[in-house]
Amino acid sequence: MAVEWSYRELQMLNDGLHKYASEPGIMKYIKIAAMLPEKTVRDVAMRCQWMAEKQSTRRRRTEEHNVGRKTKDRKDKMVESSSWANNRSVPTDTRGSSSVTAASDIDRAMLNVLEENARLLNQIEANILTSQAQNNIDLFHRTRSNINNLLQSMSQMPGIMSKMPRLPVSVDDKLAGYLLPGVNLAQVLSSSYLKEEPRGTW
Repeated sequence: MAVEWSYRELQMLNDGLHKYASEPGIMKYIKIAAMLPEKTVRDVAMRCQWMAEKQSTRRRRTEEHNVGRKTKDRKDKMVESSSWANNRSVPTDTRGSSSVTAASDIDRAMLNVLEENARLLNQIEANILTSQAQNNIDLFHRTRSNINNLLQSMSQMPGIMSKMPRLPVSVDDKLAGYLLPGVNLAQVLSSSYLKEEPRGTW
């Protein structure tokens, strides 16, 4: 693969796959990428897909080898043996690749937005640690705008992305508008599910 992975990173990747096994595809990759400072969400998704394909190929070859041995051991006539082998369906285990099906469905533009937000949040943290919090206003503005655009895109997508469960929080648009003027969140989320379950604010 194009991206190099160290032994330590592969260990952390495997730990993350076990730890977040119950998470949906994209959230699983985001959380695992957060454990790997040198890897992006896309790197994690592509690596998981490659691992699943490799595992599936290995299992398929093992099954084909076993079928070949059974065919060879048969004492029937060659025609009967050939017919049996051709008519026998070789089961292929696709469970290994099911965990990364979501990776191929993730829109490249959405991944880019998530990666940009990760970089922005890292810069915000760095500014706070270096007493330059005044430089974070624009960064927060860009992060918020990216999230709004992402939510709007997801609500318009067909299939599973448009059926994601509602978030258990609502946005305090008045407070957000005071801190980050210039973005009308009420317009963006007027038809969104965020306002349907107001259990908390951020």
